[in-house]
Amino acid sequence: MIDIDNMSEEQLLKLSEKEIQNLIDTECARQSVRLLPTMPPMPEKPDSEKDLTVHYIGGNYYTSQTDAAKIAKAINEAKSKVELSYVTGNYDYQMPQVASPSNAEPVDPNASKVFSTGTGARVKQEWVTYQVLKKEYDTAKKDFDSVNEQRKQIEDDIRGPIQKAAANERRRTYLAGEFARYEELADFDDEIAYKFICNAYDDVEDLFSGLSQLVNYTRGLEMAADKSMDDPVDE
Repeated sequence: MIDIDNMSEEQLLKLSEKEIQNLIDTECARQSVRLLPTMPPMPEKPDSEKDLTVHYIGGNYYTSQTDAAKIAKAINEAKSKVELSYVTGNYDYQMPQVASPSNAEPVDPNASKVFSTGTGARVKQEWVTYQVLKKEYDTAKKDFDSVNEQRKQIEDDIRGPIQKAAANERRRTYLAGEFARYEELADFDDEIAYKFICNAYDDVEDLFSGLSQLVNYTRGLEMAADKSMDDPVDE
């Protein structure tokens, strides 16, 4: 097993994501934290299409548009249709109602979509199944979140040194670029260039073991840049 505490920065930078995940899993096992469980897919809510058109008129629903139209015609043509209103005033008993000729606008059937009996039964069963699956999913998600919360601290502890190594590498690359500038300024006297850069940046000696390593690192970057420029560009 790989032990991150015994790895050099060079080794840390070469770790693949799979190797990092293995390191996290190993540390979880050492600390008695469960491995991250597999989350089941979130169930989809039933979305069945309503398959029956009904027509509302006169307080009732009809599957036949023809029947609904007949009823609407009868209502609209009825001569005895009246409206009820209350007579306002002070009464010792309930206010009397008065019938007066109706001035209501003609009525038309109002169509809407609903489930037929067979489809409704199927949709009901789909919702029962969905609720069972959703409950299982919610339980699994709660368990997943609990384990993941414990795992996150371990992951931070593992990724911390890796991220620090990457930050140091970026810093070394920057300092190497600055060293190349100082070399040119010092007529390529590396000793003088090294003195210049150490005076300018207080972390040079923390990131490089000495002049030799800085020179080799700088030459390596320059060679890589030259090779990149020489490589043919894919058209």
